[in-house]
Amino acid sequence: MRIYIAQLTISAGLLVLACAPVGADTIRVARTPPFDHSVLQDAIDAAAPGDTVTVGPGRYDEFRLHDVIEGTFVQAVGWVQTPELTIIGDGRDMVFVGPANLVLNVGGTSTVAFGIDRGMEGSFVRGITFQNTNFAFSARVGAVVEMCSFEGAPGIGFVISTSNGLRVQDCEFRSGDVGLASPTGSGNSNLEVSDCQFVDMALGVDFESVNSGVISDCFFSDNQIPIQVVGSNGVLVESCETVGTTLSACVVSRGDATLLRNRFGPATDATLALLGGAIVSGLNNHVGAGSGATIFIQGTSQLTFNHGFIEPGPDPSVIVRTAVTAVPTHDLRNNYWGTVDPTQIEEWITDGNDNPFHSVVEFEPILTSPVPTQRESMSALRARFGQ
Repeated sequence: MRIYIAQLTISAGLLVLACAPVGADTIRVARTPPFDHSVLQDAIDAAAPGDTVTVGPGRYDEFRLHDVIEGTFVQAVGWVQTPELTIIGDGRDMVFVGPANLVLNVGGTSTVAFGIDRGMEGSFVRGITFQNTNFAFSARVGAVVEMCSFEGAPGIGFVISTSNGLRVQDCEFRSGDVGLASPTGSGNSNLEVSDCQFVDMALGVDFESVNSGVISDCFFSDNQIPIQVVGSNGVLVESCETVGTTLSACVVSRGDATLLRNRFGPATDATLALLGGAIVSGLNNHVGAGSGATIFIQGTSQLTFNHGFIEPGPDPSVIVRTAVTAVPTHDLRNNYWGTVDPTQIEEWITDGNDNPFHSVVEFEPILTSPVPTQRESMSALRARFGQ
């Protein structure tokens, strides 16, 4: 992989159980009685399709060896090989899956706290913290994961492969290299990441080789690169906010993406970067000043960016390195720049007017005031996560 630049309420639990198929069982795994099993994997192995496994407070750290791909093994605390299985913890602040301290391998085999195998459609996971393994969570199928936390994974907090229809919502990602990733060639489609928080990550969300995906209403704090989209098509980034970014807030390389009502805070490099033939459309976004540039456009990338706020930075606000023969112009009309002086704005742009081999930025007409960047305030999301 390359870097380019709650707790469950009683009513919710009853709803899940009420929707279970007729004849489905509920299996209790806990550290103190009453319980059916005290080891998480034993409870998972005992479950049949449609069953619910409830997980009591405590830490579950018993690794088991699993053959996941024709001779490729992992050591996992929990590995689902039963379809339509529901796993509900008593709350991510009370249920911990994974060792108390980081364990990268067991007997030379890489670790994962929890995984859902191929073909296990209909899985639902809620209310658990997964931590301190090489990969905290692995999903190889479409599933719903909500109100969980992923912490202390030096590899990837949540790795996705061969998944269609995965939904990750209302989750926390903390202190790791990569928060959630669809690696190159992983064959994922119809992914949705919403209402999540990513704190202290090198890379927050990494969508590579994704066919249709949504990243919405997420909050990124102290990430090097909060959002990266590479070689993907039909990706929507909507109503997200980034703060404390140390490289670029959003990087799109190849493929296409739509940016809608985001607030990308200032960055130490280019706040928004388009690389290697990216096609990006943006509406109602606020892009903070980047120390390198507010917007950087390179290769054969194409940007259409309207009705937003482009903050001027210490260096040129917009740097264009696309060939005029491939992309004649970029449409940045109807934006607010902090001024209505076209001469000043033109000085902030390095494009074909400075080098005839590069594309030209069209920026007039100019808005006279900022426009709202989000459908609702991010303050509620920040308050929920204690920011």
